[in-house]
Amino acid sequence: MPEIHFWQGLWRGSAPDGGAAHRAREVVRYTGGIVRGKFPSRKNRRMVHHEGLLELDAIYLFETSPLIVSYREQPITIRYLDCGQQRRYTPDFELTLVNGRTVMVEIKPQHSLNRPDIAAKLAAVSRHFDEMGTPFTVLDDRILRLQPRLASLKIIWHGLPRHVPTAASYRNALRQAMGDQPLAFAELQRRLKNLGTDIFGALVYGLLHFNLSLHLQSDTPLFPIQENEHEWFRIAPQHGF
Repeated sequence: MPEIHFWQGLWRGSAPDGGAAHRAREVVRYTGGIVRGKFPSRKNRRMVHHEGLLELDAIYLFETSPLIVSYREQPITIRYLDCGQQRRYTPDFELTLVNGRTVMVEIKPQHSLNRPDIAAKLAAVSRHFDEMGTPFTVLDDRILRLQPRLASLKIIWHGLPRHVPTAASYRNALRQAMGDQPLAFAELQRRLKNLGTDIFGALVYGLLHFNLSLHLQSDTPLFPIQENEHEWFRIAPQHGF
């Protein structure tokens, strides 16, 4: 099974000094009100392009999910039939999961999904991927911007150390710091800091969990994970993440 590995190389300012990925679709003209940018991905060990703030919020979920090993933006372009006409389509992301599967993902605001033309297009795309045997899902703002989950996950990502220790280091530190008993965020962070690790890396490795329906605060109880199910962190359960 694939394992999560975080960037351990050199940094160029706030960016990992890694390679670039080839995108199947390049942005030719920067028009309209879409906010485009690059995100310093720890999991991909490079800068990841995003088109729009909703994609940026999706990236925070991908980066912090213990069920997602890595991801690519605009990974492939397919040709599919729609009402007898051949059309082109490029998914927004391809996710690689810890169970070894890959999932193609479209990011769309809910108001766009209510449009008949968009709904028909995505239905045709979904049928094409079904025929290919490739999982495909659409994530909208109701899922991606669920609060307080999104705010908590941003806190976790921004709290990660520049170089994240190994999962084995976190496991060893957690055994010493808490055993099998839950601890409040502030107290556990104090103990882990004394052991050279931190809460944030333990969460993204999937070694700790907390109630994502509550704000992450100093008194939030954190629990050790005894199995590798991660039911506490599900974005699209039907696809394994």
